[in-house]
Amino acid sequence: MSEVADWFMLILERMARALGLALNKLFNLKQEGKLDEANQYISQYLQSEFDLNLTSFMDVENDEIITYLINKKFHSSHLETLAKIFTEYAETINDDEQQLNLYNKSEIIFNYINTIDKTFSLERQSYIKKINNQIILLNKAQQQQQQQQ
Repeated sequence: MSEVADWFMLILERMARALGLALNKLFNLKQEGKLDEANQYISQYLQSEFDLNLTSFMDVENDEIITYLINKKFHSSHLETLAKIFTEYAETINDDEQQLNLYNKSEIIFNYINTIDKTFSLERQSYIKKINNQIILLNKAQQQQQQQQ
């Protein structure tokens, strides 16, 4: 391999490790019931490490989300971990609309990965199922709220 290719692979490996560590810390904070701290941690982490502002990310149209992340220099190999982070992060938010937005974006990312990855992933399918269940619950809750008004 050339020196440039070696350097590029090193950068990709570092990103993968960093995302994995962030996901692990998010899991731990959630298990400890520190949802506000988890929310703050992941928001600050993505901003400082990857220049990914979650508020801006939430504003991106769903049909543009993959292009947005690739333009942010996320390699397709990192998108799955990022989708997991967004899915877990959604569970730390108290706003149903924001949760629904994040779940929808995570589902889009997982479905994109399914189209480009030749390997079937049971874990990925489990996340998609979890996301779909959460979307159904949130939609039902919104419908009930609208009926009560």
